[in-house]
Amino acid sequence: MVKRGKEFRDGFMKNPVLFSYLKESDRYFSLADQPKSELNVIGAGMIGKEHIKITMLEGRGTSHGIYDPNPRSVEKAKENTGHPILNSNLLYSGKRILVMTAVPAERDAVLRGLGNDARFDVRVAGVGPVMAAVNTTKLLTTAEYGLVVSAGIGGGFPGKAEMGSMVVANEIIAADLGAETPEGFCSLDELGYGFTRIPLDANLVKALAEALLAAGLPAHTGPVLTVSTVTGTAASTAELVARVPGAAAEAMEGYGVALAAQHCGVPVLEIRAISNLVGPRDRAGWRIKEALEALETASSVLTEVL
Repeated sequence: MVKRGKEFRDGFMKNPVLFSYLKESDRYFSLADQPKSELNVIGAGMIGKEHIKITMLEGRGTSHGIYDPNPRSVEKAKENTGHPILNSNLLYSGKRILVMTAVPAERDAVLRGLGNDARFDVRVAGVGPVMAAVNTTKLLTTAEYGLVVSAGIGGGFPGKAEMGSMVVANEIIAADLGAETPEGFCSLDELGYGFTRIPLDANLVKALAEALLAAGLPAHTGPVLTVSTVTGTAASTAELVARVPGAAAEAMEGYGVALAAQHCGVPVLEIRAISNLVGPRDRAGWRIKEALEALETASSVLTEVL
């Protein structure tokens, strides 16, 4: 009855009374050109799956994400459609998102940015990886979350992240977890006692970084180091750079939050607004107010990406 790129043969959609509001390009059942729209499908049950199939058949759009409170429905939709452009990294099945900050000032900045988005719970983790891990684990065992975000301010490595910019971690690394040896630092991985690196979802990291840039924020991606002692000398900075080439920022909670999330089977992100450069400690040069403002703006972007 219909050929791709052709109108209905009975001319039904040419009816000037019923369809005069439609542009000529929209009076087709199928579209031969590249899809121009990315659609979010709400609900992945029987009707939702039909919506996904129609999207694929018509060629007018691609499925950007599927949202459903039932994880099994989401998984079935992915299996049944096999959509090659389906972004599975945005499938959080309607679950809530937990944001962990170190201190109340960071929490408040995040809350201002999120507005009234009820999907997010923002909590204070405490300072340092141990407190962050303990408090994040407590929350993850009392409620069901689809994503955890470690958010706050931090130090940027010179040449990698300037003050006022945002860093989206593509890897979270416990940079000082290991042992000193005569030959130098030996990580927990090298000692054979565990792991210090937690990789993150590359597609989600890319999507968030691009969204931050689109919002006018300078944004970078790279490893974010978790340290128990904040770097304060040129020598220790050089040592960290040599230990983790490409390190973009350092903070004190990311690894703890990420370890708790990993233990509970929940994906994780880390974002840092840069308040100072990693190096000789100079509190007079810190830009905490500006960093908190950047964190607030970045948090508003989270509502659009997640």
